[in-house]
Parts: sequence; structure tokens; C-alpha cells
Amino acid sequence: MRKRDGKESMYSYAELLAVLKSSFFLIGVSLAVFVWVIDPIIDAVFLGEETIVQRLFSPDAHEVYMRTIISAVIIIYSFIGSFLLKHFKQAETSLKISEQRFRKLFDENPAMLFTVDEIGTLISVNQFGIAQLGYTIEQLVEQPVTNMFHEEDRFLAQENLKQCFAEPDKVHRWELRKICHDGRVIWVRETARMVFDADGKRMVLIVCDENVTERHRLKERFQQVFNNSPNALIISNEQGEITLTNSSTTTMFGYESDQLIGMCIEDLMPERYRGHHPKLRQGYISDSSPRPMGAGRELYGLRKDGIEFPIEIGLNIIESDSESLVLGTVTDITERKKKAEQVIRFSRIFEDSLNEIYLFTADTLKFEQVNNAALQNLGYTMEELRELTPLSIKPEFTHELFEELIAPLRKGEKEKIIFETTHQRKDKSLYDVEIHLQLIKYGHEALFTAMILDITERKKGEAKLSYQSSHDALTGLINRREFERRTERLLSSIKQVKAEHALCYMDLDQFKVVNDTCGHAAGDELLRQLGTVLQEVVRHRDTLARLGGDEFGVLMEHCPLDDAHRVATAIQTAIQDFHFLWEGRSFRVGASMGLVPITNTTPNLTELLKGADAACYMAKDKGRNRIHVHHRDDKALSARHGEMQWVSRLQHALAENRFCLYAQAIAPLNNSQERHYELLVRMLDEEGNLVPPGAFLPAAERYNLITQLDKWVVENAFLALKANPAFLEQINFISINLSGQSLADADFLNFVVEQFHDHEIDGEKICFEITETAAISNLSKADHFISELRQFGCRFALDDFGSGLSSFGYLKSLPVDYLKIDGLFVKDMVNDPIDHAMVKSINEIGQVMGMQTIAEFVENDEIKGMLREIGVNYAQGYGIHKPEPLDKLMGLV
Repeated sequence: MRKRDGKESMYSYAELLAVLKSSFFLIGVSLAVFVWVIDPIIDAVFLGEETIVQRLFSPDAHEVYMRTIISAVIIIYSFIGSFLLKHFKQAETSLKISEQRFRKLFDENPAMLFTVDEIGTLISVNQFGIAQLGYTIEQLVEQPVTNMFHEEDRFLAQENLKQCFAEPDKVHRWELRKICHDGRVIWVRETARMVFDADGKRMVLIVCDENVTERHRLKERFQQVFNNSPNALIISNEQGEITLTNSSTTTMFGYESDQLIGMCIEDLMPERYRGHHPKLRQGYISDSSPRPMGAGRELYGLRKDGIEFPIEIGLNIIESDSESLVLGTVTDITERKKKAEQVIRFSRIFEDSLNEIYLFTADTLKFEQVNNAALQNLGYTMEELRELTPLSIKPEFTHELFEELIAPLRKGEKEKIIFETTHQRKDKSLYDVEIHLQLIKYGHEALFTAMILDITERKKGEAKLSYQSSHDALTGLINRREFERRTERLLSSIKQVKAEHALCYMDLDQFKVVNDTCGHAAGDELLRQLGTVLQEVVRHRDTLARLGGDEFGVLMEHCPLDDAHRVATAIQTAIQDFHFLWEGRSFRVGASMGLVPITNTTPNLTELLKGADAACYMAKDKGRNRIHVHHRDDKALSARHGEMQWVSRLQHALAENRFCLYAQAIAPLNNSQERHYELLVRMLDEEGNLVPPGAFLPAAERYNLITQLDKWVVENAFLALKANPAFLEQINFISINLSGQSLADADFLNFVVEQFHDHEIDGEKICFEITETAAISNLSKADHFISELRQFGCRFALDDFGSGLSSFGYLKSLPVDYLKIDGLFVKDMVNDPIDHAMVKSINEIGQVMGMQTIAEFVENDEIKGMLREIGVNYAQGYGIHKPEPLDKLMGLV
């Protein structure tokens, strides 16, 4: 059926042809009858003319003949028309059959078929196309054909159609994306050619013979893999011209992508390879099996900037329709070579290291490998060691203890552990070691790696330092700190084990005469010789100590008071019999001695020393060179001659403000212009004479008056600084000494904080000095004190460092800025190599821990120069600046 104005017509084509055929014949006969019969009758009736018969035989019969001829022609034409209509019907029927066959082929073709006119309007689409795209025919026909294409491909589709009309004899092919009704995007391969429709109008027949979406997806994936490969991928033809690269190639070689296309592959290699490479390339194309290049030998690429870098190349042949292409995979092995070189360097370090290095398995703990240093030091062969474990050379460890030690490494809680132990050589000799142990993954195997430091010499040095920290440098006797430590230990044990002990405190008489007449060198020699004499007298189990200056002490363990008195008498006799010779002169000294029993009723060390000191003063008061035994019933006497003597004087001096401040410069050894001063306190007696600090400070500390004195110093120092802002502006800071008792007193910390608020002193201008012994004795409180005052910007110095060298480890817990080296080591460092080594060691420790170092007792330029050579930061002493009144110094600065 045909459509006309949207309605179906009443007749089919066959019916119309039959009617048309009958009409031709009837019309012909009708025309003949009209010409021959009807017309003459009409003429006769209306015109009165003759009949046809009359005209036929009339002289003018030619008209009749003409009518006859015309009628015959009409009838013949009717028959001919009827005949032609019959054949036209047959042709029309054949055409209809052909059209139906074409339509069937068009609709049922398994490819999508489209026809498009010259302006790009879709004329028709087959049923397969509709089914594939999901549209209705109304949504496609008479719409722009480009609507079916992806928006990025629409312009190209339009251009392709134009090309079809421009080249009508050519078959055109392309691959474009189409949009389905449900939004899917499919890739299709289309073949197109210009054809004519039934009316002779030009149109383009498009045949979509293949859905190539999957191939394009694979192509896109390949492109992504190609572009995102970390290796450089280069495709070149048989002539070595580069046809395609990925982004890694541009990064690796430094060229832009368009610069690489068309370059010769030889341009990406150093000049020395280019001459013979074309032959190698042609040889590879001839034998195209995949192969690596560069493995096991040097092969280099060349960047655009001319820099060479090591590479490895993998080659594969890609066959195309026209030629063979070569895909080169280029890997930059710079980092790999570095790691390989690092492995080589590590191997060399492993073998050549002077330290011992061990590798042993994590499961069996058996040695896997050790270096030459370990073999030489232990005395084993490698074969012997492989049968041993670390426990075989660590006699102090059991398997359980060692597993407990390394457990944090096995659990991953620590990356490294460091510990000290003793190693045993094959010959059973021992040496001290420090072990740095780690657990590493080596392939699929877990290994322990241990670096061993032989610390034998360090241990000897530490033992020496420990000895020096507990012994007096001048006499070699136990020093005060060690003496007090042993006494404290004895007091703590006497609570559990009842026993009698005694403490003898002695002060030399007439020692000042030797110092004043012959000098300090003579006095030092006297003390050294006397120390030797006393060691020969005391019992083997007794502790003889130099407590400071010309004071000595003897701790007599398991010694009742009567036996202790006999020992003290023997000591007194030995001192009396001792003759000291110096430059032809002979001196004799005596000793005032206080003897105190130690029982389970002795309260503490402070009270014990207080009693011994009181007894010693009683001996002096009674005429010197005698022994006074401290008893409970002589407390009043002891107080009168001991405590009351100093307590009373100190209390009156504090009440009457009979103290003054001195200052001593701390000079930088790097010739800078920094100005540091340490404040020193002096006492004025009742007549206004200066009392040196050595006379009253020990008593102030012993009898708990030192905190009051510290408060006086802080308050008066702040008042002086506030009154002299010009001086405060010009100095870097001043140092104020604090006692251990003040550190432990919470009220003292509050007092200092109040002074900062009241006087508005910049905390950065204040440095508090704390003695090493006081800081260690009150470690937690010292740390709290320091942290609180650091909030004001205060600095801190650890004073007299070296008098307690066993406390090196405590430095890590004390956040101080300066380390003051005890002057006992400094003053003789020029002549005494041990003192020099001590000063150097303390300075190195301080510098490593980020502390500035200050040397005390610097009395001459020779010491100063040696300190500068060692690297000490500051110097203090009479060779730098003698103490002077603070108010006088403020007027000068």
C-alpha cells in the first residue's frame, strides 16, 4: 500500500492497471464510432446533410475515406495501447517483486544499512540497524544522520559524507563511534558509496558491517598500558625510524613526543654505538626472536642534553600489513646499578671494616657469615664459626636471656638494640664489646646483623674515670662523695643487721703554716705524703678519704667504739711522728679528730657528719691535736662549739644583711665579645672584714642555712640588675649558684618565680649553676626546677663537673646549657697528662650532647691556650679575671 496524505488509497496497483487497459480499448472504439457514425448523424440531423451512405458514393467521398482512416487508426492505437499496457503490467509486476526482494534484503541484512541524502538527512535504515541502536524508525528517519554519532566524531562523519559525494566512484571506509538509544557508545566499521535513488537523486548508502567496539577497547587498553608503562616503549620501522613512543620515552630521553617521531633510533644512543648498530638492527629483523640487550654488559642511552645513562633493552617484532616494526622496551637501570654498587661497597666495607660484623640466622642463630676482623679477633675459622651461635662466644648469656634480649626485634617493636657484653675468644680470653643488633630480611630469609665495637680501651678509660670520680686526684684516697656514698650504704644496712661502726673526722692542725710559708705546691705535697702514711695505719677494711682541703675521714666498719678509739689514736700518733721536708725545712703537723659511733640509732648521714664535725671542733677548742669522742650527753657542748658557732654567726649575718656580691668574668675562648659573669657571695664579719666563702658555705649547707643564703643572693642580684639597666643590656648573662637543698625546696622555686615577676628581669639574662653532686642527688627535682624556669628563658650550667664522673649517664637526663669542668683537673692539665685527658674527655662529651663547656681555675695563658686547642668554649679563673665587687663592676661596664 502507498500512503497519500497519510491515508491509504482505495486501489492496488494491479487493479489500476486492469482498469487502465480496458479504458484504452473502449476509448479507441468509442472514438472510431464517434468519427464514423455519431458525427455524420449529428451532421445530418442538425445540418441536414447526407447520410454516410450517400456521402460514400458522392463525388466528395474523400471526407468519408478520411474518417474511415482516422477510425481505423484510433482502433489500431487502442489495440496497441492495450497490448503495451499488458507488457507494462508485467514489467511493473517484476519491478514490484524486485523492490520487495530489495526491501527484504535491506531489512533482513545482518549489517546495519543506512541511506543518506546530500544534506545529511537519514532517508532509511534497516531493521537490524534499528535493533542494534535501539531507536524507533521515527526517531531516525528524516533526522540528521550525525545525531547517531558520538559528539567528538560528528564533524568527521559529516566530512566523510562530503567526501563520498565528492568521489562517487570510490568506496569509502571509516571507523567511528555511534550513540545507542540507551546511551551506550559502540565503535563500528562502515563502508559507504554514493548511489542514485529511483528518481535519480544522489544518496549515500552506508553499510556498517562490523561492531568493532571490543577491538577499540582492547586498543585503548593497549594504549593505556603503552602510555603508562614505566619503561620507555619505542616502535621503529625496518629503517630504524621511530614511529611511536610513550610518555616514559619523553621523560627518559628528554625529547618532546613530536621531536622523537621520525628520528632514527641510533640518535638515542652514544656516538660510539651508532656505526655498527644498523647492521645489528637488520640482523635482528632477519632473526626476529625476542631478546634482551644490555644484560651482563654495558649499554647506554643518550639524553637530549648529552648525558649518558645505563639501560637494558628488550626487543620484539610487530608484524604489520606492509612491513615489520620493532618494539623496543628500554629500562633505565641507573638506580639498579647504584644499588649494585652499594652492595659491592657494603661487601667491601663488610670485609674491610675494622669492627667485627656478624650475620646469623634468625631461626637457628647459627653464624651465616662474619668478616675478617671478627675471624682475626675471635681466632676461629669461618668453618668453625658456622657450627657455633652467638651464645658460644657470650659466656654471660644463657639461651633464655638472649631470647629475652632479642624479643623486641623479633616482634618488630624495635629496629635496633644496643647492649654491652663480653666476648670470649677461641683461646678463652675475654674482651668487652658493644653490640648494635638488627633483624633484616635477606631474600626470603630473616637474618640478624650485628656490628661489634671492641670497647676494651673505653672500658679501661671508664674504669679510670670511675676511679677518678671516686678518688681524690691529689692523694689517691677516696673522695668525699664516695665516702658519703659508702657511709649511706652502711647506714641503710645497719637497720637490718645490728652492728657497731664508727666514723672519724679529722682536720689537720698547722697545715696553714706550710701553705703560707712555702706555697700551695708544698701544701699539696704534704697532703700526698700524709695520705700514704695514713693508708699504712688504717685497717684493710676501713675507708680512708680526703674530704676536702686538709680534712680527712675514716669509716671504720664493724668496729666498736673502743676499737675505733685505738685506731684513731694510732692515726694521731702516725701524724705526730710524720716529718715533712720541703726545701731544707722540716714541718710537723697534728690533727684534731672527732670520733662518732654508728649504731642503729644514728638517724642519717647529715646528723652523723654534723656530730663528727662538732666533735672535731671540740677537739680544736680543747687545744687541738687531740681526739674527742661524740656522746649523746655532750650535745650541748657540741652545739655550743659547733652548730652555735656557725649557725649563730650566719643567722646574724643574714639578719643584719652582712653579705655582699662579687663577680668574676667567664671569658669566651673564641675571641668573641660576649660578656658573662658569675656572681660570688662574701660574708662580712662583725668588724666588717670579708669572710671567704670556703669558711661559711660548708657550714651553711651542713646546717640547712644555705637556702636562706641562696634567696638573699637571688633577690639582691635581681635588685642590682634592675637598678643598672645599662649593665644588664651590655652583658649576655650572669650566673647564680644554687645549692642542692634549694633545688629540693618547692618554696624556693616559688620564690624565684616571684622575683622574676616583681623585678621584671629578662630570664635570658640569668644562668643558674647547679653542682653535679646536688643535681644527681635530686635528679627529679632538679629536672622539675629546670623545666619550670626555662619557661622564663633561663639557662643552666652544671658546676664542678668531674667530681662525680660516674654520673656521665645522668647528663642525658639533665637539660643544661653549660658544663663547667672542675678546676681540680684544669689547674694541672699542662703538666699532668691524666688531667689533660680528663678535661678533653669532659669537653668532648659536653660538645656531643650540645652543651657549651667552661673550664674553671684557669690561672695562666698556657692553660688558656691548651683549653682553646682542645675546643673548650669558655674559661674562668684568676688568669682571666679576679673577682671584684659587683657594684664596682657595674660602674665600669
